Amino acid sequence: RRGTELGDQEFRFDPDNFFSLQETEIEQDTARFGAHYSPATNHDFLFSFMYGKRDAQIETPFNTIGGSEDGFQNEFQYLFKHDWVNLTAGGGVVDLDSNIKLAIVNGPTIPLGFATTHDNAYLYANWTALDDLVVTTGLAYDSYEADQIAVDRFNPKFGVEWDIFRNVKLRAAYLQTVKRPLIVNHTLEPTPIAGCTQLLAARHGPS
Repeated sequence: RRGTELGDQEFRFDPDNFFSLQETEIEQDTARFGAHYSPATNHDFLFSFMYGKRDAQIETPFNTIGGSEDGFQNEFQYLFKHDWVNLTAGGGVVDLDSNIKLAIVNGPTIPLGFATTHDNAYLYANWTALDDLVVTTGLAYDSYEADQIAVDRFNPKFGVEWDIFRNVKLRAAYLQTVKRPLIVNHTLEPTPIAGCTQLLAARHGPS
């Protein structure tokens, strides 16, 4: 079990743009089972099964929103290692049920219950044909549904890491992704592309 107290964490690309009067309290229970199978030195299979239940409440001078969320997150992954290429393939399923209430100060209390599902599959390749250059290519498929939002699409990934000089490294990335809910903000899918994260602390949905 983990208890957390937070302020306004919405990511707005401006360190001065936040709501100082917002308070968030979270209590979360998590159960997790994982397995690792390695039939050879360059082949690995990973499995992760998680169940989580979270109670949260966000308070401001104008309203209070709180409730519970519970569900599971199951994932698998295959890793292949070679001298000049590393492959990462996998997928997963997330299924959450949310029961939330919005209480407006001197106003009504509005129930907000909905289900969230996310299915995904991905393939990443890190190419190291040159000692000072790593090229990452990837493709992911995401199917996301929550309340009135539905997204089904393929998301390309591309990144470059180039050691120009001994103490100088160039990193560049282009990617598309779908920010989905995670039971404990953990996932087997690679989150950095050439050192650039693709899962920010932002609202769920496509980006």
